[in-house]
Amino acid sequence: MDPSASQDRARVAVAIVNYRTAKLTIEAVESALAACDPLRDRVVVVDNASGDGSIEELREEATARRWGERVMLVAAERN
Repeated sequence: MDPSASQDRARVAVAIVNYRTAKLTIEAVESALAACDPLRDRVVVVDNASGDGSIEELREEATARRWGERVMLVAAERN
C-alpha cells in the first residue's frame, strides 16, 4: 500500500466479541488484519467472560502470530 494513500483515509477500529469461540475469533482477527492498513488500523477483541480458556488461547495466538499492537485483547469479568 502506498504510504501517502493511508494518510488520506480514516482510521479503522474493528471490534470482535468472543464468547467460547476462540478458533472462530482467531480467524476473524486474521481476516480483519488482512483487510486493514497495518500502520493505522486496530482490532479490539473482547472476551465476554467465556470461562473456557478462550482468553488464554487468544493470548497465546496473539504472541505466536505476532499481532503485537495491532490487536488489543480485553477480558471482561462477566458476560
